[in-house]
Amino acid sequence: MLLNELTEPVHTGIIDDKIKPWLKWLSTKKHTTVEIGNQLAKVLDGIASVDISNNNPRVEPGDMSIDAYYDPDNDEDKIEDPIKITLIFGKGDTSIQFSDQGVSSIRNRLVDVIAHEMLHQTQFRRRDFIDGRQGYDTSSHEKEYMSRPDEIEAYALNIADELVR
Repeated sequence: MLLNELTEPVHTGIIDDKIKPWLKWLSTKKHTTVEIGNQLAKVLDGIASVDISNNNPRVEPGDMSIDAYYDPDNDEDKIEDPIKITLIFGKGDTSIQFSDQGVSSIRNRLVDVIAHEMLHQTQFRRRDFIDGRQGYDTSSHEKEYMSRPDEIEAYALNIADELVR
């Protein structure tokens, strides 16, 4: 593979410092899913917006998953936060309390998704918002997505961070 660009990733310590107060708050007691989303939105103000999704049948009750998305059009037009974080809660969850291990897992996942999306933001900004997301393997949507140079670079960042942890 020919490297046309190599993007310097965001230092994950910056993200970690931003979310530490939220993680500490999260570990104190049971909170509603709305409170969890609102508190995270406060600490990520200016970096990402936060939505919540309740009653997802793919998430175990008492658990939470995290999804993220970078929207280059919103970034270029400066309409709203270009990075969107969605906290996904299990079926029937309106409030939840996390163990110390759960909070640690949430920290790792949140740092990973934010760093991943911030890398995409840097990639697009350096290309003056020209789409460089086309994949090489078009045999299926999944293979096309995972063969995109931007995704390869962003997942490599995530893997490297995980190895360091």
